[in-house]
Amino acid sequence: MPWLFRGRRKQEKGVTGGLNHALPPAPVEHFTNANPWKPDEHLVIYCQNNKDNVPDKVRLENDFVFYISQSRSPGHKDQGQDCVASSRHKNWEVVVLCDGHDRQGHKVALGVCNTLGPIVLRRLHERPKKSWDEVPSEDLIYGAFDETSDTVCWTNDNITVGLWVKVTEGQWADQAGYIKEATGTGKVRVAIIDENGYHLPQIDRRALSKPRYTGGCTAVCFIRNTKTNECRVAVSGDSRLVVYPTQGVTGDHVMVPTEGMEPEQGGSPPQGLLTPAHNVVNYDERNRLETYHAGQYEIEENFLLNPVTKFAIQPTRGFGDFDMFGTGYTHKPEIGVPFSLKSNSIVFLASDGVFDEHVWQDEEIISCLANHVEEGDNTMRIVDNMYRETLARSLEGGYVDDISVGCFKVHQSAADAEADEEEAMKEPVEDEHEESVIVPKSKEKKDKRNTLQRGAPAFTDLEKRLKELQKQKGEEVIENNPDEEDDPERIEEIGNQMKRMGKVHGVDYDDMDAREMVSGKSFSNLADLVGDLDDIDDESDLDD
Repeated sequence: MPWLFRGRRKQEKGVTGGLNHALPPAPVEHFTNANPWKPDEHLVIYCQNNKDNVPDKVRLENDFVFYISQSRSPGHKDQGQDCVASSRHKNWEVVVLCDGHDRQGHKVALGVCNTLGPIVLRRLHERPKKSWDEVPSEDLIYGAFDETSDTVCWTNDNITVGLWVKVTEGQWADQAGYIKEATGTGKVRVAIIDENGYHLPQIDRRALSKPRYTGGCTAVCFIRNTKTNECRVAVSGDSRLVVYPTQGVTGDHVMVPTEGMEPEQGGSPPQGLLTPAHNVVNYDERNRLETYHAGQYEIEENFLLNPVTKFAIQPTRGFGDFDMFGTGYTHKPEIGVPFSLKSNSIVFLASDGVFDEHVWQDEEIISCLANHVEEGDNTMRIVDNMYRETLARSLEGGYVDDISVGCFKVHQSAADAEADEEEAMKEPVEDEHEESVIVPKSKEKKDKRNTLQRGAPAFTDLEKRLKELQKQKGEEVIENNPDEEDDPERIEEIGNQMKRMGKVHGVDYDDMDAREMVSGKSFSNLADLVGDLDDIDDESDLDD
């Protein structure tokens, strides 16, 4: 579709696609009864062009630019599940990006985008007026996430026998179970299993909630004072945010200083701030689960598994996903320290369709954004280039996820902002009848192997990566001693570990002999054993 420009100033310049062509209402409840308070501005953005891997594009008055595309799989995912929202009230703005998953993940994502920003803004302005300019506290943000979860993901309508429910108050608050029977007094008996055994308490129906949707979403929330440029970030799941450069932030476990790639001409690599991905590979998340939820979950490869429901999911935080209740999976975010954006800084946020390590390595993204800043690129060009490169890499790898990309740039002056706007308006726009981009199914299996070798900083030494993960988990590190290569047990042990690592990276080596696995010293060597796509002509490969 053509650009959608949002804002009065753009309309006065005669740009088409303004408010008179605004996006239609999102096909999900707006929860206005639960949250009737309205901010000055609120816009929800989702892909609605009915095409695969072709982005809808929006540029807001505050110079935030978003690309958002869907990648559907008939019978599995019939529509895109990424969603973005921008909300503003007085001198505060909130941008939320959500990535949905499972059958109704799109509804959870749209619900959170419709709700979280306005709730944060309402809570900011419920404070005493003298405190309006102060950055939000952790308690304020935690409360907003809790309220959003209760509003969007749970309901106490039609609580009946046989339902899976959670207890919201009283002695059994935050416990989950199934309603076994009604007692006829407005109460029911709920079967609850915890570390102390089996329980059948009698609980008032009004103290129970059932899931509103089947599915869930991750969320990253960017909060900015438009007058002072003071910001705070909250993240729940594996959608992530980058700030470049570091704004002087050090030692934070959420806004983590991260180096880019080593410059070819020498010198120090660029450094930006990057939020973590909440998954079982994240050491801090594994430690949280082991400390507070031991025995309540299992880990199967790189998935968090509920041993009761047998439901498994990759992120360890997010909204919804009632099947994971009780495992340590939580909507509660990690919140970064407050920071002030300096001029010529950028904020970049995206779903895991971008941040998947099979597509981009963290250091690649930092370096790429640093190059854009050094070149003086405007936000539209940054987002366009990042989207196109992400799509190209995903197509080459044989799997394309929904892709959401957003970027905001702090200008040195109003004149710079005006110049960037004029430049953006001159940028070429693709034909609005651009067709869907299809992933070639005949290449899908082989192309997944190629993702193992993408990017200069990618892990090409399998044993090095294996040892790092073993150290993170406190396991004994197995050294590859050539003198012991004839030990069958050792060969089988290392071979099986390397096969599991291959699965984490999307490659199945189950048919490969363990001795071949041990003799392969790197991902590149292993890829050579099953066919190196870099040396295969695309047309002949397709013919095969």
